[in-house]
Amino acid sequence: MKILLDECMPQRLPLGILSEYEIVHVRDLGWHSIQNGELLSRANGIYDILLTIDKNMPFQQSLNGLDICVAVLDIVEPGKEVFASYLREFETQILSLEPGSFNTIILQS
Repeated sequence: MKILLDECMPQRLPLGILSEYEIVHVRDLGWHSIQNGELLSRANGIYDILLTIDKNMPFQQSLNGLDICVAVLDIVEPGKEVFASYLREFETQILSLEPGSFNTIILQS
């Protein structure tokens, strides 16, 4: 599974638990500061999931005709340390995501 981290996500996350996935940040690709619609178009067919904390994206974008899934994390603080504590729960939830859909993943302690 290939996961793209949106610009609003920390660039270097402690993702050791998710080592079997290919995880890339938009900055690594030089895709920072591009609009969400363009980002989705570029990522479609290359990445399986766009991981974001942008709760407005499902209301502002359409995934019609796209195979990429957008996972919107609902967590209080998306910093590295906080995110690391939720990794196992996150991994369980992403396995059920469908292509071409927006999904809110609520991570709670």
